[in-house]
Amino acid sequence: MKPDEFEFISRTVRQRSGLVLTEDKAYLVESRLLPVARKFGHKSVDEFVTSVHRG
Repeated sequence: MKPDEFEFISRTVRQRSGLVLTEDKAYLVESRLLPVARKFGHKSVDEFVTSVHRG
């Protein structure tokens, strides 16, 4: 996962839930989001996050 995409995810999670995700958890975030990304027709988490970020 690209650093920009992880930053977007971690910022969003922090704002909505108060949970702080550090960079060492990027692998966990990616493993949890990959099935969601694929369900919505994306090949990667980066592609999914870019799509979500654009709205």
